[in-house]
Amino acid sequence: MRVNILANRIIIPQDVRDFARRRLKYALGRFDHAVERVTARFSDENGPRAGGYKCKLLVVPKGTQTPLVVEAHGDDQFSTAAHAAERAGRALTRFIARSRDRRPRADVGV
Repeated sequence: MRVNILANRIIIPQDVRDFARRRLKYALGRFDHAVERVTARFSDENGPRAGGYKCKLLVVPKGTQTPLVVEAHGDDQFSTAAHAAERAGRALTRFIARSRDRRPRADVGV
């Protein structure tokens, strides 16, 4: 699983990048076999004023071209990254459960 962290017109300190990577690996680590890449894009909703950060995660599962998109908003970059990672874990859990339900099953001894 590749993790890319991007910034949109803001500066992301290295400690926030490391924290976001750590949280994403923790939240999505059990799905490492099912995830091709994760892209986290941070932006500032308020401009130069304090607070109002947004993190958009694009989680691309293996074998599909459509990414799961997760957004989180927060007052600081750390809480926004943590919230986005948590939401991505839940979304990926639902996605995998749905894909298992859709698979055709062989009839067993009817």
